[in-house]
Amino acid sequence: VRGEVTLYKDLVKIVDYIINHSKLECSLTTNAFKNYEIIKKLIKIGLKNIAISIDTLDIDKSISPIKSESSFELIKKLEENNLKEIINLRCYTVMNKKNIRELEGFVKHMTKRGIRVYLIPYHWGDEGYFEHRKNKDNFAFVTDEDVKLYSKIIDKIIKLKKEGYLIDNSEEYLLTTKKHIKKLNWKCKGLSELRIECDGSLLCCCDKKGEVNKNFTIFDLDNENKIKEFLEMRAKDSNSCNGCLWPSSFESEKMKRDYEKDKE
Repeated sequence: VRGEVTLYKDLVKIVDYIINHSKLECSLTTNAFKNYEIIKKLIKIGLKNIAISIDTLDIDKSISPIKSESSFELIKKLEENNLKEIINLRCYTVMNKKNIRELEGFVKHMTKRGIRVYLIPYHWGDEGYFEHRKNKDNFAFVTDEDVKLYSKIIDKIIKLKKEGYLIDNSEEYLLTTKKHIKKLNWKCKGLSELRIECDGSLLCCCDKKGEVNKNFTIFDLDNENKIKEFLEMRAKDSNSCNGCLWPSSFESEKMKRDYEKDKE
């Protein structure tokens, strides 16, 4: 669901169903926006995985100061109520030209507070579907000097990961971003994660709605013929994709590849 999930009136019921009445795992991405009582209820019924958005320790330099400030407030509330230690707290951090020099200190700070960091390169583009894909502004790595600096910092981040700092991205992903950060042209080899719109319609991927969005919903997933049609149309949609560097797509594909390799 796009938007702030704690504003959804049936959130507690849905999370309770997923955690206690299904075989699925549940992870909540939220900035809370002062809806702390709802977060406490969710943790009480068994929610273990919470993700927040912070891209810098200096809120004034943030891509989204409101999100970062709200996330810091949520961390503080979790610490004050002795709840942070009983959940897995992950910070989604968008790497951009304004924070790239601060990433080492940022990772060390979050690790000290027991918070895992999941790094996401800033995305630019003109697809126009989603807010993170609108233009090449002053956050994007678009020059050779930008790429040189980015690669230097990524090498330091990989070193921190090897030293045990709480970085959730795989080393393989971090190395791959160095090759594709300027053009954002890494491309997945097939469907490895299913993206669903808030109205139940299916998406080609995180960045692209595609023709599948007009033709398929989650209610088609119990029909083998419909699934086959979806995969065929999704493959056509992806042919016109310029590429991306979404870690979720890369890591999902890596997991799929590792799983298939283990079966051999």
